[in-house]
Amino acid sequence: MADGGWRGWWLALAAALALHLAALWLVQPARYGVSAAAQPMTWRVQVHTRTQPVTPPPAIPAAPPATPQPAKRPVTPRPTRATARAPAPAPAVEEIIPTPPPPVEPPPVAHADPAPRADSARLWLDANLADRAPTPIDNEWRLAEMPWPDAYPTIEVQLWIDSDGRIERFELQGEAASDPVVQQLFASFSETPMRPAYFRSVPVPSTMRIQLWQGDGPEPDFVAPLAPASR
Repeated sequence: MADGGWRGWWLALAAALALHLAALWLVQPARYGVSAAAQPMTWRVQVHTRTQPVTPPPAIPAAPPATPQPAKRPVTPRPTRATARAPAPAPAVEEIIPTPPPPVEPPPVAHADPAPRADSARLWLDANLADRAPTPIDNEWRLAEMPWPDAYPTIEVQLWIDSDGRIERFELQGEAASDPVVQQLFASFSETPMRPAYFRSVPVPSTMRIQLWQGDGPEPDFVAPLAPASR
């Protein structure tokens, strides 16, 4: 081989060796102060993608502002009525009302003196026709506390007694009716409590004539009812 060939070969070898040494020096880990095992290896990857142009969506027109509506009252649901079949009406029970007995009217007054004008429409039963004649309670007549008049051994009186036992009116009979002493003696006579006359177990207004005289005690004796006076 000629000298020129060897020289070229050695130059090429020297250049390759110098290149390797330079590369070895560059990769030495001692230059950076870290071990080769702890040095991470970084890979750079570039991804090239082919993108399509994006068309924006069409703009949606804004809705007009809502008109405020008046507040509605809450509607209370009406309860539904159950459609039930009405029960059949019960048969009517006929109420039986007892018919009251007709009122008992006393017979007309027989041979009695006329009643007071205020009671002209009332029927006064003659005590002689009653089932039970009126009598003073405890058989006591109310007279004034004064001596019996000697001029009149007996005094006759006509009485009208209502159905409650009140003496509504009395009349002194004969000459004694005009004597002031007798009138004073009988001043409280109408306050005598009475049992009324009864006709068919019903109290009725009645009239009767009685006769009184001085008794053995403080109360006068009497006879009642007397027969109707003859006219």
